[in-house]
Amino acid sequence: MSQIPTDVLMNVILVNEGVRNAMLIQPQDYQEEDENGPKTSEILSEITNKFPELKFTLNYRPWQGIIVSKKSYESIGRISLEKMGQILGYPCYKDFVVKNPQESYSIRINAEYNGKTFELFTNVCLNTSKLDKFNKMSQKAQIALNKNGINCTTSVSVNKIPSYNSVFEKLLSDNEIPEDFIEFINNEFWNNFTYRDEGILPDFCYKIDYSNKIHRGMVIAFLLNFKHDKLSVFYPLKEPYNQLIDYISDDLEKETTKIIDRSNWINENKGINQGNGINNSFGIRNNKNNESINSLFSEIKKILKRIYNVFIMFNNSYKFNTYIKLIKSY
Repeated sequence: MSQIPTDVLMNVILVNEGVRNAMLIQPQDYQEEDENGPKTSEILSEITNKFPELKFTLNYRPWQGIIVSKKSYESIGRISLEKMGQILGYPCYKDFVVKNPQESYSIRINAEYNGKTFELFTNVCLNTSKLDKFNKMSQKAQIALNKNGINCTTSVSVNKIPSYNSVFEKLLSDNEIPEDFIEFINNEFWNNFTYRDEGILPDFCYKIDYSNKIHRGMVIAFLLNFKHDKLSVFYPLKEPYNQLIDYISDDLEKETTKIIDRSNWINENKGINQGNGINNSFGIRNNKNNESINSLFSEIKKILKRIYNVFIMFNNSYKFNTYIKLIKSY
C-alpha cells in the first residue's frame, strides 16, 4: 500500500510529467519537524523508488519544506517567497511581494477522484488576469494524471479574498458580517491555532456571535495579531518550541472559549450604547454588570500573560523587550 497521500502523489506525478516545475512536501502537515520524521521519510523513500529522476532540495533558507523537482536548488542558499513561488510554478508568484493588498483572489486547481475533491495547488493572486494559465495547467494536469492511472477530472475555482483592512472596517461597523468575511476569519483561526484536521475550527469559533460587540472586538484583536505575527521570523519552529507553542495555543483556545461563553449575555438589547469611557461604551448600569466586565478583562489578561510567556522563550534570540514590558505591565 502506498505511503504517499493521494494529493501529494498527484503533485509528484505533475512534477515528474513536467506540468509543474516543483512541489513542496511539508513535514508539519504530518506533525513532524523535518525530513527525518517517520511519515515524511516514508513518503520521500517511496518517491525515490517510484520516481528516480526527482531530486530533493533540503538545505536553503528560509526553510519551507522539501522541494521536489527534477532540478536541485541546493546551490541557491536563500530562497525568497517570490522565488519559491516561481520554482513551484505558481502563475502569480510575483504577487507574493505585495503586502496586505486591498483585494485578492484564491485560484485553485482541484481534482475529482473516487468521489473526493483533492486540491492540487492554490495560488493567491491580485486579480484574475492569469486565469487562462490556470485553465491550461488544469487541462495538462488531467492528461498527466490519467496517463499515470489516476482517472480524475480537474477544474479551476476562483474565490475573492477580503483584505484584513476591509474585514476590520466591517467588524467596526454596525453592519451584518457577510459569509465570505466570516469564512476568511474562520480560515485565519484555522491557520493560526494548533494543528488540526481540515475544516475543524477552534471551539470558540462556533460560539462567536457577530451581533455581540465584545465578540467583534476579540476577533479584531486576534486578526491584528495574525496580520502582524511576531513569531513569523522564527518559522518553521523547531523542537521544543513548536510543541510549546501548541501547548500554549491549546490553553489560549480554552480560555478564549470561556470568555466567549461568559460574554454572551452582552448584546444590542442588553445595554451596549455609545458613550465616553469603557464603562459607558459597554452600557454598564449596575455593580453586577461591572463585576462581570472586570472578571471578563481578568480572563483577557491571562491570555496576554500566555503570549508574554511565548515572547520570553525567544527573548535571547530576538529583541522583544518593548513587547515584554508592555505585556508584563498587565
